[in-house]
Amino acid sequence: MLTQELISENIPPIKLSDTGIKALKWMDEFKVAHLPVVEEGKYLGLISDADILDLNMPEKTLHDQLDELELDDIFVTENQHIYDAMKLLSENRLSVIPVLDVEGKFLGSISLTHLMEKIASISSFSDPGSILVLEIGISDYSLSQIAQIVESNNARILSVFVNNNFDSGTLDVTLKI
Repeated sequence: MLTQELISENIPPIKLSDTGIKALKWMDEFKVAHLPVVEEGKYLGLISDADILDLNMPEKTLHDQLDELELDDIFVTENQHIYDAMKLLSENRLSVIPVLDVEGKFLGSISLTHLMEKIASISSFSDPGSILVLEIGISDYSLSQIAQIVESNNARILSVFVNNNFDSGTLDVTLKI
């Protein structure tokens, strides 16, 4: 699944002509801690509620306070995989990730909440079934062998998640069957 398929229409970008107060109101309204800053379709960066609260005069426009702002240049492009968006959201502790086209034009944003809803819907979380967690040595892991065992017992694998336990040298393989 590509990021362009996850763009949420609910989160508007903030403009330089908007005030910090307006940005904070929108963040509160949309339950996010970040908003993209966009001017005439061009993505300028990502602003956080902490950035706005650090401003000396949040009632002034963002344009008037550009020298105080440090906009984060974090985004995904429309053709990147959902895993790339998840990685950036997690690594940077973001609530929103902007999506740009290949020419750098702002297309929209993906909220963490919307992303989690989409992952839940495509990962068989709500489908009936059982969850089985296997702890397997890294060198012993073979998804085809696991699938063969499951299917030989008249069951089907609906989803698989693998977590690497670096300390113990094992994998936790979570199966929804």
